[in-house]
Amino acid sequence: MKSLLTSLLFLLAVSWVGAQNCNVTVNLNPEVNLCAPGSTVFIPVITGNYLDFNWSPATNLSNPDQLITTANVDTTTTYALNINSLSATNLLFNGDFSQGDTGFYSDYIYGTGGGVGLLSNEGQYAIATNAGSTHNQFANCSDHTGGGGMMVVNASGDASNIWCQDIEVNPGSNYHFSAWVTSVVSQNPAQLQFSVNGTLLGSPFNAIPNTCNWRQFSADWSANGVSSATICIANTNFTPAGNDFALDDISFREICTTTASVTVNVTQLEADFAVPTTLCASNLPISPNTFFTSTTTPGGSWQLDGQPVVTFNPATLAPGSHTLVYNVANNNCSTSASASFNLAEPPFAGVPDYFVRCFNAAEGVAINLSDVIQNEDLNGSWQYVSGPTGSSINASTGAFTSMVPGEFQYRYTVSGNGICPDASTVQRFDLYLNPLADLPATETLDCTVPELTLSGANTSTGNNIVYSWFRDNIQLIDQFTRTLFINRGGTYVLEVRDENNNCTARDTTEVVALIDNLSLELGYQAPPCNNINGGSIQINTIQGGTPPFLVSLDGQNFLNTDQFINLGPGNYTVQVQDAGGCEAAASVDLPAPAAPEILLQTTQVGPLTLGGSASITVSSNPPLGLLDTFFWSPILDDNDRVGEKQWIVQPLETTNYQLTVRDANGCETQASILLTVRPEGAVFIPNAISPNEDGSNDRFVFFDQGAIANISSLTVFDRWGAQVYQANNLQANSSEEAWDGTFKGDLLPSGVYIYAAEVEWINGEKSFFQGDISIVR
Repeated sequence: MKSLLTSLLFLLAVSWVGAQNCNVTVNLNPEVNLCAPGSTVFIPVITGNYLDFNWSPATNLSNPDQLITTANVDTTTTYALNINSLSATNLLFNGDFSQGDTGFYSDYIYGTGGGVGLLSNEGQYAIATNAGSTHNQFANCSDHTGGGGMMVVNASGDASNIWCQDIEVNPGSNYHFSAWVTSVVSQNPAQLQFSVNGTLLGSPFNAIPNTCNWRQFSADWSANGVSSATICIANTNFTPAGNDFALDDISFREICTTTASVTVNVTQLEADFAVPTTLCASNLPISPNTFFTSTTTPGGSWQLDGQPVVTFNPATLAPGSHTLVYNVANNNCSTSASASFNLAEPPFAGVPDYFVRCFNAAEGVAINLSDVIQNEDLNGSWQYVSGPTGSSINASTGAFTSMVPGEFQYRYTVSGNGICPDASTVQRFDLYLNPLADLPATETLDCTVPELTLSGANTSTGNNIVYSWFRDNIQLIDQFTRTLFINRGGTYVLEVRDENNNCTARDTTEVVALIDNLSLELGYQAPPCNNINGGSIQINTIQGGTPPFLVSLDGQNFLNTDQFINLGPGNYTVQVQDAGGCEAAASVDLPAPAAPEILLQTTQVGPLTLGGSASITVSSNPPLGLLDTFFWSPILDDNDRVGEKQWIVQPLETTNYQLTVRDANGCETQASILLTVRPEGAVFIPNAISPNEDGSNDRFVFFDQGAIANISSLTVFDRWGAQVYQANNLQANSSEEAWDGTFKGDLLPSGVYIYAAEVEWINGEKSFFQGDISIVR
């Protein structure tokens, strides 16, 4: 690491002045020492007035246009500070016009006077202390310094020199030409320019419109090869209107240069070194100087974790990060660098674990050797060492596969990653083939085969082979041969062991016992009346046994069905047979069909009066609710039914009621009952009325029990045969429109009256009634 040192150069009693009398001193530290490429700040102190300055060289300076600047240096460099100032001697005579109109010449003439003052005319000048005293339109401006005169000018529009003077100069010297100007009228301010030996200098200078406001303008000139000079101030404003101004304090001074220098000495020390980020903890002692780079400055000192060292042994250091520091010093400069490194533990390939593995020849064997060795570092690799061909290993994961037995060796190597030596270990193991145990997967015991012998043709044999049998995970302690006689179900296991290598094989037979008590339950449907061979038998349930089940009605043809159909009346035996050959039987009688029985009864005694009603009660076997169909003739609907087996009828004439019923088997029966009806209905005709509006017997009303459909006409006569009332289409049992014992609105007297009526019955028949009706008041 390179050290960086910033120096501030303050006042030192050092100055350098040239042959000229510049009246300027510069204080600047002449020498600065940096211990590495870096920066330093220059702070020069200047005494006296000066024009400008420059640094040389300007390279590697942060701001060469400023006195105080920063140098950024890589190598030793000397910088010079050049200060330009003006000589104390003004080479012009009477530049402040304190001597009056002398020491200069002009293309203008001195004022000749006129109506507005001394400078009434253009192209004239005057030396005065107040511009207003020379022209009544000029502002009352005093001279620049206030203690002498000034040159007041009423300029013309011609190109002309306002002021000139001849002086001696030093060839090769630089000079500074300056003057002060102010407008004395605001219109059309002056435009002026310096000239030396007839050559204009710089750019024209414009006075401002504000009067009595003095401003300085200047220009520099080099006396290249000449010893004398005619210096002038020229008018470059060619508009005569306005253009009136005053000049004062004209100066022409030699420019002198004062130089001071500073040398920045760079002493470079390099402490950087390159230590590996990781060191192996098993390495031998190390000298830190071996970590030097090509640029490291030798001769320094080392520290490890804050302790001085010349050499160190990583094996003695604690695990983790460590810091190495190198310090180097020279000529009051010093620098240091530090770097950290970690210790890498030496790789460990683990502890092998010899093992023996048995496997089936048809399946091969798969072993992850990385799971066998212990405490090994990960990300190592496996390589074959020895063993039969026909095996393979995944070098990255340690996944080993083989189809052949034998003795094997594989090496596991963990890389030291170029930091530590690689580590390796060898894993040994032996593979043997399992013997063979061969049994059928399943066997069945049933009513046909109630016992059998378990065995397998491929089971291993030999003097070194031992057999063991298990049923439902319980060892059969007296069975040690290749075969086993069985007569019950269960899970049977044969274990075969090779005594030479203790490898074993097992096979399993699931023995299903299909021997069970079997029974069945039958249902039937008797043959119907309309199909004498339409009976059927249903197998409702089968208990016990092993499905699937087959059934037979004749003991020979067994079918996979749950019913037999198209059967006539008779006794039948159904046999069932399960998957194990076990059988059972059950019998059922199919009865012949029988017609239902019905009886019709009524509570009516004798003929019915027209308009009357009667009840018909039905008795049946089976009950009506179990019958499939029944219907009346003539038709009776649900409105006529008043109970489960009772109907109310109101015949208009003598009627024979017939009921037909049919059961679910299609068997049909009929029954009938005759109800006699008189052609006329019962009617009550009162023989007196009392029309006194007491709400009782006030009208002449015919009363019946619904047999009268309409009273077609009713006529009443008094005892002399005169008609006193007549009406048509009256209703029985209604007092509306009935006779109230009046004639033409007048009450009739009490007495006996004669009536005649024609009545239409509900059956369409008509009858005539006549008799006496008395009015009682």
